[in-house]
Amino acid sequence: MKKLFVSFVLLIALLQSGFCQIIPIDSCIVWQKETCDANRIDVSPDSKYIATACSDGFIKIYNLEDGSLLNEFRASDSYVYSIKYSSDGHYLISIGYEGIVKIWDSMKWDTIKTIIVGKPDGYHYYATISHNNRYIAATRALDGVSIYDLISGQLLKTYKLLESTEWNEMPIAQSVEFSPDDYYIAVAADYNPGRLINIQTDSTIITDSLNYAGRTFYATFSNDGKSFITGYGDTDNKHFGVNSYNIQSKELYKTFTSYGSIFDIAVSPNDNYLSVGTYSNELVDIWNFKTGNLFETSKINGEFVKFTPDSNFFVIQGLGKSTLVDFYKLTPVKEIVSIKEKNQILNVYPNPSKSIFLIDFYINNFQKIKISIVDIKGNEVEILSNNNWEKGEHQINWDISQIVNGIYFIKLVSGNSVDVKKIIVSK
Repeated sequence: MKKLFVSFVLLIALLQSGFCQIIPIDSCIVWQKETCDANRIDVSPDSKYIATACSDGFIKIYNLEDGSLLNEFRASDSYVYSIKYSSDGHYLISIGYEGIVKIWDSMKWDTIKTIIVGKPDGYHYYATISHNNRYIAATRALDGVSIYDLISGQLLKTYKLLESTEWNEMPIAQSVEFSPDDYYIAVAADYNPGRLINIQTDSTIITDSLNYAGRTFYATFSNDGKSFITGYGDTDNKHFGVNSYNIQSKELYKTFTSYGSIFDIAVSPNDNYLSVGTYSNELVDIWNFKTGNLFETSKINGEFVKFTPDSNFFVIQGLGKSTLVDFYKLTPVKEIVSIKEKNQILNVYPNPSKSIFLIDFYINNFQKIKISIVDIKGNEVEILSNNNWEKGEHQINWDISQIVNGIYFIKLVSGNSVDVKKIIVSK
């Protein structure tokens, strides 16, 4: 992972249904605050605080409601690479350039314990805590990932990375996460596929070889513990995506296609949403995790993503010249899932597309319906229909042979009712 020397702005934005989905996101800003050069972000389990891991060696804590800075303290002489709240919110875990994991009291902000996990070489990108608060897992650069006893600091286990035979590069561990039941860890490493490891038997259960093309920066779990989720990307920076596996059957469940190196994956606590943070593509996507349908795209440079524990809000940490952390109010999932009580777009496929979109929609009674295409600036590109439709399910198509690549929105309007779906033209 590249070292980043960019500053960011902490921003809270409200995502309103309809209007704010199809206009530039800065039109929905609630509050904005300038803060540090950040590497990662986390949200406290009570949804009250945002913690940022800063490149200047500090951790900063913000009030999630109004953006006020509550505390800042030094955690490293150089970079703080990652930060993580414990499941009960009592601890905050950080790891820095020096290869030292620090466990903090999240109320007093005192260091409870330090664990040395490696040399001060800057390749220690991630540390996390088990859900039962008994273990710490940390990446150890070329040595893979290790698990430590939280109380004693004793090294318990180390899992080596796979040898990189296809690429003339040394694999470097990027992230590690515990499963909700603490039986497994999800391991991601550059020039290694994502791996699911049973830490009770020390055996690899799943190796994500499907679509794997050289780079894995993050792997995690669904909150019900049933799915192992890993991002993938190639060394040419052309193909990216997320694969979700059923842990019990070890079979691929769904694939989510993205458009940038995947540095982070977030699943909402209710397992309704999935999102990825990517580097360089200036887009953040949110999918319906159960159906795989793309729900929302934000045109913001977002590398790291989080859902608040109540599943109602979504946090993005971005990178770039105008680095942002954005805070969104999510549309309830009942408005995303196909419930035939109102006029709505049921499905759009393929998405992304390079030739044509098929648009399925539902009308609840005989009426006039307008279906149009809107670009990311809110400009109307084309009207597909402005006619009367009978009650029931219907399908129309949109030929995009003359349309330039980019993000567009299908907008269905009937009286005061509006439904919007995001699509991507990618030829």
